[in-house]
Amino acid sequence: MTNARNIARNQQGFTLIEIIAVLILLGILAAVAVPKFMGMQSDAQAKAIDGALAAGVSNATMAYSKFLLTNGSAPTSISSNAWSDGSNTQAIETDLGDFTASYSYNTTTKEVTVTLSAGPSWFSGYSGSKSKTFTIQ
Repeated sequence: MTNARNIARNQQGFTLIEIIAVLILLGILAAVAVPKFMGMQSDAQAKAIDGALAAGVSNATMAYSKFLLTNGSAPTSISSNAWSDGSNTQAIETDLGDFTASYSYNTTTKEVTVTLSAGPSWFSGYSGSKSKTFTIQ
C-alpha cells in the first residue's frame, strides 16, 4: 500500500521550463518549414502550365502524324485548330484539362505555336495566355 502512495506522489508532470523549451523548438521548426511550403503553390502552378503546354505539343504532333499517315503527304497549314492541306483536315485536340489550347503554324519556319488560355479558377494570379513554339521536322 505504501509503495502505491510513493508512486502516486512521484508523478509530478512537466515543469514550466520544459514546456517553454518545447514551445521554442516548435516555433523554430515552424519558422523554418512555413516559408518552404509557401512557394509550393506558385511552383505547382508553373509546372501545371508546363505540363499543359507539353500536352498541347503532343496533341499537335500526334495529329500531324495521323494526317501524314492517313493522307500520304504532310499538311501545309493549321486552320481552326486542325492540320490541313487544302482539301483534307485532321483536328488537333484543344481541351487540355484545366486549360484550352489554340494552335498556329508558320509555314516558312515550320514552327507550331501552342497558346494556352482559360486557366482554371483555382489558378490564382494566372491571366492572359502562355505559349510555346516548336519545330515540325
